[in-house]
Amino acid sequence: IQAAIKEFHQHTCLQFKRRTDEEHWIKFTKGKGCWSFIGRIYWREGPQELSLGDRCNSKGIIMHEIMHAVGFWHEQSRPDRNQYVEILWENIQKGMESQFNKYRHTKVDNMGFNYDYQSIMHYGKRTFSRNGLPTIRAFHNPDMPLGRSDGFSTLDKQKMNWLYDCKSKLSFIAPAADALMCNFDKDMCFWENDWSSTPTFHWRRHRGHTPSRNTGPVSDHTSGMGYYIYLETSWPARRAYTATLISKWLPPSELKCLTFWYSMYGHSVGAMRVYIRDDFEIKKLLWLRSGQQGMKWRKADINISSSSRYRIIFEGVRGNGYTGDIALDDISFTNGKCNDPGSTTARA
Repeated sequence: IQAAIKEFHQHTCLQFKRRTDEEHWIKFTKGKGCWSFIGRIYWREGPQELSLGDRCNSKGIIMHEIMHAVGFWHEQSRPDRNQYVEILWENIQKGMESQFNKYRHTKVDNMGFNYDYQSIMHYGKRTFSRNGLPTIRAFHNPDMPLGRSDGFSTLDKQKMNWLYDCKSKLSFIAPAADALMCNFDKDMCFWENDWSSTPTFHWRRHRGHTPSRNTGPVSDHTSGMGYYIYLETSWPARRAYTATLISKWLPPSELKCLTFWYSMYGHSVGAMRVYIRDDFEIKKLLWLRSGQQGMKWRKADINISSSSRYRIIFEGVRGNGYTGDIALDDISFTNGKCNDPGSTTARA
């Protein structure tokens, strides 16, 4: 156990210490099998069990279970896993099928990281095999080894440092900063589509004028030459189709300013809504606009305060025709109160 904990101390900002009078703590027990709850159980005071039963005493297995305890699911549980691996259900031991379940975005957050075939949280090719044959394999290379038992992968370290907002020495990890901003010029940054809402109607990156006439912006807001994201409201989109854009988990904040620029130009523009969803899955409306708002990019500022971690959700709703494109650009979070006198304040 100490050797496993040392790996966390060496590669992340997570620090484990012996419990004194803390109300929440991890209790290592010799139970039946190797298992842990996913993340902290907020509503329960006292110890949270992590079971290390027979054949669970290797450093890699203990690291795997501790990662569950600090909030990580199996890599193959990601909502997009079917793009990367195939589950061979016929080879899985009876009663272990649930270990290969895939979950929706609302339950498993990939935080914008690439799929990690070598994660310590990824099952090996023959994990829980009933006949010695593979239970999981990579689509692009069926012979590729999966998972690892000798330590964290590079992405494992990055994910933990990102999730816990560590001030890492690695430049590609976002540290605790005064600002978090996306102009969509390179990618979707810390935003992702919720494909479970309306898969054919989603936010997409685009440069220049939108394809349909008399709707949408003619260029991005940042420079006039870059990218923005928008909803294409022509066919096959239909009236009342809804596209959902979800942020990564953001840490609790006493006061932050959410700023974004939006375009809602066209005779049949529907509506755009902004929500905050906290760690308890409570969703609250922060901002709403409907109908045509003019050709120019418009600015919105919202003061946000949350005692738990939270996510921001943009919902775009199609109107009754194809001239109703909705666009977003330059979404940012900064510490402190918004300067715009027209800003609104929301608490979660």
